[in-house]
Amino acid sequence: MTTVFVLEYHHQLLEIWRSRAVSGIRLDHVDFHCDMRGLFVDRGRSEVAWVGREPRGLDEGNFISHAIMEGWVGDIAWVYGTPGGRTHDVSGVVLESDLGRHLPWKQPRPASRREGVAYSETRLENWAGPRQRGWLDIDWDTFASLDIPIASIEARVESFLTLLRAGGGARPDAISVCYSPGYSHPTRPAFEVFVRELANLYRAETSRPDWKDEAGRQPSGLKLLIPGSVRTVLRESSDHMNRSLRRRGIFL
Repeated sequence: MTTVFVLEYHHQLLEIWRSRAVSGIRLDHVDFHCDMRGLFVDRGRSEVAWVGREPRGLDEGNFISHAIMEGWVGDIAWVYGTPGGRTHDVSGVVLESDLGRHLPWKQPRPASRREGVAYSETRLENWAGPRQRGWLDIDWDTFASLDIPIASIEARVESFLTLLRAGGGARPDAISVCYSPGYSHPTRPAFEVFVRELANLYRAETSRPDWKDEAGRQPSGLKLLIPGSVRTVLRESSDHMNRSLRRRGIFL
């Protein structure tokens, strides 16, 4: 029977994969963000590696990077709506075609290289639905991101459920759904309705792992000397400039 894992924070999914010890998962990752920060992907060679120095810790923005490098995920299809994708996710995965891959701090670390990892990106409207015997992972911010008008959430969710109902009968081995507080509008009741709809659609049982930890990116080095409010302004300015470049096809 398919299980729907209901998560609060997305990095908790890595603990599920570790506990199940199933390698080479075929992952359909439906998310506003890629959650692959710190990872370099050469799609032509099906190779991945950490960029710069290996991340010190786990958080919601890099948990799939850790899962790939640990061998749990071997094939990832990132599915994103509009807005979403690499034009909005400014600190995510580095691809072999990116202009920014030539920057010193984005160079892949050869010693960390892994082979045989497939990666693809698909807009939600072009997605054929989940793969048979794969893992369907859904972040609520696909529909309810703070960058999305709250009035459009219901229609976005219904459109997605309609797509799943017409998905040709493919049945994922497991499904995970994450609420992602801080990234999504405060829409808990709508989220719970969505979870029930998913469980009913696949005649699945639900599981709610009880982890209390909340991973987050902590400042380090010289950033500790900069007040938090100033760091926020600098980061927002940098993100705005980066998004403007990405909309023009320039990925730094």
